[in-house]
Amino acid sequence: MLDKPPTHVDLTRSRERTEETRPASKAPLERPAHETAAALRESEGWLAAQKEAFQAAVNGSSLETSLGILVRCAVDQMGTGTRCAFYIADADGLELHHVTGMSESYAECVDGFKIAPDSLACGLAVYTADRSSRLT
Repeated sequence: MLDKPPTHVDLTRSRERTEETRPASKAPLERPAHETAAALRESEGWLAAQKEAFQAAVNGSSLETSLGILVRCAVDQMGTGTRCAFYIADADGLELHHVTGMSESYAECVDGFKIAPDSLACGLAVYTADRSSRLT
């Protein structure tokens, strides 16, 4: 017979027992205020970009436009030199096609990358991730 799931009271009691036995040296680390504020700004920026991308999609914008919003946010937050792109697999799951994020000349070079074990970076990554999801 399955045990019943813990209730709120059970979880509270469990947490109290854990806190009672936790040594003082294991107190949670506090972040300096400037780090907390920076993390909050970053999180707010990312949430705003997600909302903007979602609204663009709902309003009929192209996939390129919606995902482009997320690319710009990621690059802005990660800083100079950061690259980010979205690719989509074809209907047969055999090739990748650039959606947004890279320059047009680069996109032309990588459009149609094979999804296979002997493929270059993106094609290999998709192949590996796809196989691991089927194995589990």
